[in-house]
Amino acid sequence: MFGHNGRNSSMEGVLCAGRIRCTVRPVLMRTMRKHPWLGASALASLLSCGGGEPAAGPPPGPRSGIQLATPGFSIPAGREVFWCMRVPYEVTQDLYVQASASYQTRGGHHTMLYYVEGTTPFRDDPHECTPEDMGNVRFVGVGTADGVGITLAPGMALRIPRGARLYVQSHYVNSGTAALAARDYINLELLPRERVERIAGAFTEVDLGLDLPARTRTQRVIDCTFPAEMNIPWAIPHMHEYGSHFRLELVSGGNTRVLYDSDWTAALRDHFPVVRFPQELHVMPTDHLRTICDFNNTTTHRMLWPEEMCATFLVFHPSNNGALLACDSREGHFQP
Repeated sequence: MFGHNGRNSSMEGVLCAGRIRCTVRPVLMRTMRKHPWLGASALASLLSCGGGEPAAGPPPGPRSGIQLATPGFSIPAGREVFWCMRVPYEVTQDLYVQASASYQTRGGHHTMLYYVEGTTPFRDDPHECTPEDMGNVRFVGVGTADGVGITLAPGMALRIPRGARLYVQSHYVNSGTAALAARDYINLELLPRERVERIAGAFTEVDLGLDLPARTRTQRVIDCTFPAEMNIPWAIPHMHEYGSHFRLELVSGGNTRVLYDSDWTAALRDHFPVVRFPQELHVMPTDHLRTICDFNNTTTHRMLWPEEMCATFLVFHPSNNGALLACDSREGHFQP
Protein backbone atom coordinates (compact mmCIF):
# COMPACT_ATOMS: atom_id res chain seq x y z
CA MET A 1 0.00 0.00 0.00
CA PHE A 2 2.71 2.43 0.89
CA GLY A 3 5.46 3.77 -1.36
CA HIS A 4 8.48 5.75 -0.21
CA ASN A 5 8.58 9.32 -1.48
CA GLY A 6 11.87 10.28 0.13
CA ARG A 7 10.23 12.53 2.72
CA ASN A 8 11.72 12.31 6.22
CA SER A 9 10.64 13.40 9.68
CA SER A 10 12.99 14.33 12.49
CA MET A 11 10.68 12.59 14.95
CA GLU A 12 9.72 9.24 13.44
CA GLY A 13 10.09 7.35 10.17
CA VAL A 14 7.64 8.84 7.67
CA LEU A 15 6.61 7.25 4.40
CA CYS A 16 4.02 8.43 1.94
CA ALA A 17 1.19 6.38 0.52
CA GLY A 18 1.14 5.91 -3.22
CA ARG A 19 -2.35 7.15 -4.00
CA ILE A 20 -4.54 7.66 -7.03
CA ARG A 21 -5.28 11.32 -7.71
CA CYS A 22 -8.72 12.49 -6.65
CA THR A 23 -11.38 13.84 -8.88
CA VAL A 24 -12.88 17.13 -7.70
CA ARG A 25 -15.69 16.37 -5.29
CA PRO A 26 -18.89 18.24 -6.20
CA VAL A 27 -20.66 20.83 -4.13
CA LEU A 28 -23.41 18.33 -3.33
CA MET A 29 -21.19 16.83 -0.58
CA ARG A 30 -23.45 16.65 2.45
CA THR A 31 -22.39 16.84 6.06
CA MET A 32 -22.38 13.26 7.33
CA ARG A 33 -22.36 14.47 10.92
CA LYS A 34 -26.13 13.95 10.88
CA HIS A 35 -25.66 10.19 10.95
CA PRO A 36 -24.64 8.21 14.04
CA TRP A 37 -22.53 5.75 12.04
CA LEU A 38 -19.90 8.45 11.44
CA GLY A 39 -17.06 6.50 12.98
CA ALA A 40 -17.07 3.93 10.22
CA SER A 41 -17.48 6.61 7.56
CA ALA A 42 -14.65 8.60 9.12
CA LEU A 43 -12.31 5.66 8.83
CA ALA A 44 -13.31 4.97 5.25
CA SER A 45 -13.15 8.61 4.18
CA LEU A 46 -9.78 9.01 5.86
CA LEU A 47 -8.21 6.22 3.89
CA SER A 48 -9.82 6.84 0.53
CA CYS A 49 -10.10 9.32 -2.27
CA GLY A 50 -11.98 8.01 -5.25
CA GLY A 51 -12.33 8.68 -8.93
CA GLY A 52 -12.61 5.25 -10.48
CA GLU A 53 -13.43 4.47 -14.08
CA PRO A 54 -16.15 2.01 -15.13
CA ALA A 55 -14.93 -1.53 -14.71
CA ALA A 56 -14.88 -3.70 -17.82
CA GLY A 57 -15.80 -6.79 -15.84
CA PRO A 58 -14.04 -7.99 -12.69
CA PRO A 59 -10.49 -6.79 -12.02
CA PRO A 60 -7.64 -9.30 -11.67
CA GLY A 61 -8.01 -11.38 -8.53
CA PRO A 62 -5.59 -11.53 -5.59
CA ARG A 63 -2.43 -13.58 -5.75
CA SER A 64 -3.39 -15.70 -2.74
CA GLY A 65 -6.91 -15.17 -1.50
CA ILE A 66 -10.44 -14.49 -2.68
CA GLN A 67 -12.28 -11.90 -4.76
CA LEU A 68 -15.65 -10.68 -3.49
CA ALA A 69 -18.32 -9.00 -5.63
CA THR A 70 -21.33 -7.05 -4.44
CA PRO A 71 -24.74 -7.31 -6.07
CA GLY A 72 -25.35 -4.75 -8.79
CA PHE A 73 -26.93 -1.48 -7.64
CA SER A 74 -27.83 1.96 -9.02
CA ILE A 75 -26.57 5.41 -7.99
CA PRO A 76 -29.26 8.08 -8.58
CA ALA A 77 -28.35 11.10 -10.69
CA GLY A 78 -27.02 14.11 -8.81
CA ARG A 79 -26.66 12.23 -5.53
CA GLU A 80 -23.96 11.36 -3.04
CA VAL A 81 -24.90 8.10 -1.35
CA PHE A 82 -23.65 5.56 1.17
CA TRP A 83 -25.02 2.22 -0.01
CA CYS A 84 -24.98 -0.80 2.33
CA MET A 85 -25.50 -4.40 1.26
CA ARG A 86 -24.54 -7.99 1.98
CA VAL A 87 -21.76 -9.62 -0.02
CA PRO A 88 -22.89 -13.03 -1.34
CA TYR A 89 -20.09 -15.13 0.11
CA GLU A 90 -20.35 -17.91 2.69
CA VAL A 91 -17.54 -17.90 5.26
CA THR A 92 -17.09 -21.62 5.88
CA GLN A 93 -13.80 -21.32 7.79
CA ASP A 94 -11.87 -18.63 9.64
CA LEU A 95 -10.22 -16.21 7.20
CA TYR A 96 -7.10 -14.17 8.00
CA VAL A 97 -6.85 -11.03 5.88
CA GLN A 98 -3.36 -9.60 5.41
CA ALA A 99 -4.28 -7.09 2.67
CA SER A 100 -7.39 -5.74 0.96
CA ALA A 101 -8.08 -3.66 -2.14
CA SER A 102 -11.32 -2.44 -3.69
CA TYR A 103 -12.51 -1.50 -7.16
CA GLN A 104 -15.57 0.57 -8.04
CA THR A 105 -17.45 2.01 -10.97
CA ARG A 106 -16.96 5.64 -12.05
CA GLY A 107 -18.03 7.96 -9.23
CA GLY A 108 -16.84 5.59 -6.51
CA HIS A 109 -15.06 7.04 -3.47
CA HIS A 110 -14.54 4.06 -1.18
CA THR A 111 -15.70 0.59 -0.25
CA MET A 112 -15.46 -0.58 3.35
CA LEU A 113 -15.81 -4.29 4.09
CA TYR A 114 -17.04 -5.42 7.49
CA TYR A 115 -18.66 -8.45 9.07
CA VAL A 116 -21.33 -9.23 11.65
CA GLU A 117 -21.90 -12.30 13.80
CA GLY A 118 -24.87 -13.83 15.55
CA THR A 119 -28.52 -13.70 14.63
CA THR A 120 -29.08 -9.94 14.69
CA PRO A 121 -31.02 -9.17 11.50
CA PHE A 122 -29.31 -6.92 8.96
CA ARG A 123 -30.84 -5.79 5.71
CA ASP A 124 -29.11 -7.62 2.87
CA ASP A 125 -30.27 -5.91 -0.32
CA PRO A 126 -28.55 -2.73 -1.64
CA HIS A 127 -29.99 0.30 0.20
CA GLU A 128 -28.96 3.64 1.67
CA CYS A 129 -27.09 3.01 4.91
CA THR A 130 -28.89 3.56 8.21
CA PRO A 131 -27.64 3.58 11.81
CA GLU A 132 -28.72 -0.05 12.11
CA ASP A 133 -26.36 -1.05 9.32
CA MET A 134 -23.27 0.20 11.14
CA GLY A 135 -23.98 -1.00 14.68
CA ASN A 136 -21.74 -3.63 16.31
CA VAL A 137 -19.73 -4.37 13.17
CA ARG A 138 -16.16 -5.60 12.77
CA PHE A 139 -13.76 -3.94 10.34
CA VAL A 140 -12.05 -6.00 7.61
CA GLY A 141 -10.73 -3.55 5.04
CA VAL A 142 -11.23 -0.32 3.13
CA GLY A 143 -10.03 0.94 -0.22
CA THR A 144 -10.51 3.45 -2.97
CA ALA A 145 -12.21 3.04 -6.30
CA ASP A 146 -8.99 2.21 -8.11
CA GLY A 147 -7.50 -0.72 -6.25
CA VAL A 148 -5.83 1.03 -3.32
CA GLY A 149 -6.31 -0.57 0.08
CA ILE A 150 -4.66 -1.62 3.33
CA THR A 151 -1.65 -3.92 3.69
CA LEU A 152 -0.65 -5.09 7.15
CA ALA A 153 2.80 -6.09 8.35
CA PRO A 154 4.05 -9.64 7.72
CA GLY A 155 2.40 -12.05 10.11
CA MET A 156 -0.38 -9.58 11.02
CA ALA A 157 -3.97 -10.14 9.92
CA LEU A 158 -7.57 -9.16 10.50
CA ARG A 159 -9.69 -12.21 11.30
CA ILE A 160 -13.07 -13.06 9.78
CA PRO A 161 -14.59 -15.89 11.85
CA ARG A 162 -16.37 -18.87 10.37
CA GLY A 163 -20.08 -18.21 9.91
CA ALA A 164 -19.74 -14.41 9.79
CA ARG A 165 -21.84 -12.44 7.31
CA LEU A 166 -19.97 -10.00 5.07
CA TYR A 167 -21.29 -6.53 4.22
CA VAL A 168 -20.00 -3.41 2.50
CA GLN A 169 -20.52 0.30 2.90
CA SER A 170 -20.09 1.75 -0.58
CA HIS A 171 -19.66 5.50 -1.06
CA TYR A 172 -20.47 7.04 -4.46
CA VAL A 173 -20.83 10.56 -5.82
CA ASN A 174 -22.86 10.78 -9.04
CA SER A 175 -22.60 14.34 -10.32
CA GLY A 176 -24.17 13.43 -13.66
CA THR A 177 -27.72 13.67 -14.95
CA ALA A 178 -28.31 9.93 -15.35
CA ALA A 179 -28.25 7.04 -12.90
CA LEU A 180 -25.07 4.97 -12.71
CA ALA A 181 -25.04 1.18 -12.70
CA ALA A 182 -22.47 0.02 -10.16
CA ARG A 183 -20.86 -3.07 -8.70
CA ASP A 184 -17.92 -3.18 -6.27
CA TYR A 185 -15.16 -5.77 -6.13
CA ILE A 186 -12.92 -6.47 -3.13
CA ASN A 187 -9.72 -8.51 -3.26
CA LEU A 188 -8.60 -10.12 -0.02
CA GLU A 189 -5.08 -11.46 0.35
CA LEU A 190 -5.24 -14.25 2.93
CA LEU A 191 -2.72 -15.87 5.24
CA PRO A 192 -2.89 -19.50 6.37
CA ARG A 193 -3.48 -19.75 10.12
CA GLU A 194 0.00 -21.12 10.79
CA ARG A 195 1.54 -17.91 9.40
CA VAL A 196 -0.57 -15.56 11.53
CA GLU A 197 1.35 -14.12 14.46
CA ARG A 198 -0.89 -11.18 15.46
CA ILE A 199 -4.59 -10.32 15.09
CA ALA A 200 -5.16 -6.62 14.41
CA GLY A 201 -7.90 -4.03 14.94
CA ALA A 202 -8.33 -0.39 13.88
CA PHE A 203 -8.63 2.82 15.90
CA THR A 204 -9.51 6.30 14.61
CA GLU A 205 -9.24 9.58 16.51
CA VAL A 206 -11.46 11.99 14.58
CA ASP A 207 -12.92 15.48 14.99
CA LEU A 208 -16.56 14.90 14.03
CA GLY A 209 -17.48 18.40 15.22
CA LEU A 210 -14.94 20.13 12.99
CA ASP A 211 -16.10 23.67 12.20
CA LEU A 212 -13.93 26.12 10.25
CA PRO A 213 -15.25 29.68 9.83
CA ALA A 214 -14.73 31.32 6.45
CA ARG A 215 -11.53 33.34 5.87
CA THR A 216 -10.14 32.32 9.26
CA ARG A 217 -7.19 30.41 10.70
CA THR A 218 -8.37 27.77 13.17
CA GLN A 219 -6.70 25.16 15.36
CA ARG A 220 -8.57 21.96 16.29
CA VAL A 221 -7.42 19.55 19.01
CA ILE A 222 -8.59 15.99 19.63
CA ASP A 223 -7.40 14.50 22.92
CA CYS A 224 -8.51 10.96 23.76
CA THR A 225 -7.27 8.20 25.99
CA PHE A 226 -6.68 4.86 24.33
CA PRO A 227 -9.61 2.43 24.59
CA ALA A 228 -7.38 -0.48 25.59
CA GLU A 229 -3.80 -1.60 25.98
CA MET A 230 -2.35 -1.59 22.47
CA ASN A 231 0.73 -2.15 20.36
CA ILE A 232 0.84 0.26 17.41
CA PRO A 233 3.18 -0.20 14.42
CA TRP A 234 2.20 2.95 12.51
CA ALA A 235 -0.17 5.91 12.37
CA ILE A 236 -1.62 7.99 9.53
CA PRO A 237 -2.27 11.73 9.97
CA HIS A 238 -5.06 13.13 7.78
CA MET A 239 -6.31 16.54 6.66
CA HIS A 240 -7.55 17.89 3.34
CA GLU A 241 -6.63 20.92 1.21
CA TYR A 242 -6.96 23.65 3.83
CA GLY A 243 -4.78 22.08 6.51
CA SER A 244 -1.58 24.00 7.22
CA HIS A 245 0.11 22.04 10.04
CA PHE A 246 -0.33 18.66 11.72
CA ARG A 247 1.10 17.60 15.08
CA LEU A 248 0.61 14.23 16.78
CA GLU A 249 1.54 13.67 20.42
CA LEU A 250 1.57 10.75 22.82
CA VAL A 251 1.08 11.78 26.46
CA SER A 252 2.10 9.13 28.96
CA GLY A 253 2.94 9.46 32.66
CA GLY A 254 3.04 13.23 32.42
CA ASN A 255 5.53 13.13 29.55
CA THR A 256 4.75 14.26 26.01
CA ARG A 257 6.36 12.53 23.04
CA VAL A 258 6.00 14.17 19.64
CA LEU A 259 5.23 11.49 17.07
CA TYR A 260 4.78 13.76 14.06
CA ASP A 261 5.14 17.53 13.59
CA SER A 262 5.09 18.96 10.08
CA ASP A 263 3.56 21.56 7.83
CA TRP A 264 0.71 20.30 5.66
CA THR A 265 0.09 20.82 1.98
CA ALA A 266 -2.89 19.98 -0.22
CA ALA A 267 -0.88 17.20 -1.89
CA LEU A 268 -0.80 15.25 1.40
CA ARG A 269 -4.54 14.68 1.22
CA ASP A 270 -3.96 12.05 -1.46
CA HIS A 271 -0.34 11.10 -0.67
CA PHE A 272 -0.69 11.05 3.09
CA PRO A 273 2.27 10.49 5.42
CA VAL A 274 2.57 7.17 7.19
CA VAL A 275 4.39 7.47 10.50
CA ARG A 276 6.20 4.18 11.10
CA PHE A 277 7.65 3.76 14.57
CA PRO A 278 11.15 2.24 14.88
CA GLN A 279 9.75 0.26 17.79
CA GLU A 280 6.02 -0.34 18.08
CA LEU A 281 4.31 1.99 20.52
CA HIS A 282 3.03 0.23 23.60
CA VAL A 283 0.20 2.27 25.12
CA MET A 284 -2.14 1.89 28.08
CA PRO A 285 -5.73 3.07 28.62
CA THR A 286 -4.40 5.92 30.79
CA ASP A 287 -2.25 7.29 27.95
CA HIS A 288 -3.49 10.06 25.66
CA LEU A 289 -3.28 10.48 21.89
CA ARG A 290 -3.43 14.17 20.99
CA THR A 291 -4.10 15.25 17.40
CA ILE A 292 -3.53 18.95 16.68
CA CYS A 293 -4.62 20.35 13.31
CA ASP A 294 -4.09 23.89 12.05
CA PHE A 295 -6.26 25.13 9.19
CA ASN A 296 -6.42 28.20 6.98
CA ASN A 297 -9.88 28.40 5.45
CA THR A 298 -9.35 30.89 2.65
CA THR A 299 -12.79 30.28 1.15
CA THR A 300 -15.93 32.37 1.62
CA HIS A 301 -17.91 29.53 3.22
CA ARG A 302 -17.88 27.71 6.54
CA MET A 303 -16.40 24.20 6.37
CA LEU A 304 -17.64 21.20 8.35
CA TRP A 305 -16.54 17.58 8.48
CA PRO A 306 -16.01 15.84 6.06
CA GLU A 307 -15.29 18.66 3.58
CA GLU A 308 -12.22 19.15 5.76
CA MET A 309 -10.93 16.62 8.25
CA CYS A 310 -8.71 16.33 11.29
CA ALA A 311 -8.01 12.69 12.11
CA THR A 312 -5.43 10.08 13.01
CA PHE A 313 -5.87 6.47 11.94
CA LEU A 314 -3.88 3.56 13.35
CA VAL A 315 -3.82 -0.21 13.36
CA PHE A 316 -3.23 -1.98 16.65
CA HIS A 317 -2.78 -5.44 18.07
CA PRO A 318 -3.75 -7.61 19.81
CA SER A 319 -7.44 -7.53 18.93
CA ASN A 320 -9.15 -10.87 19.20
CA ASN A 321 -12.34 -9.67 17.50
CA GLY A 322 -10.90 -7.23 14.95
CA ALA A 323 -12.61 -4.28 16.61
CA LEU A 324 -13.21 -0.98 14.84
CA LEU A 325 -12.81 1.63 17.57
CA ALA A 326 -13.09 5.42 17.42
CA CYS A 327 -12.91 8.49 19.64
CA ASP A 328 -13.97 12.11 19.39
CA SER A 329 -12.95 14.55 22.13
CA ARG A 330 -16.52 15.63 22.83
CA GLU A 331 -18.36 12.37 22.16
CA GLY A 332 -15.75 10.14 23.81
CA HIS A 333 -15.09 6.54 22.78
CA PHE A 334 -17.54 4.74 20.59
CA GLN A 335 -17.67 1.65 18.45
CA PRO A 336 -19.50 2.06 15.15
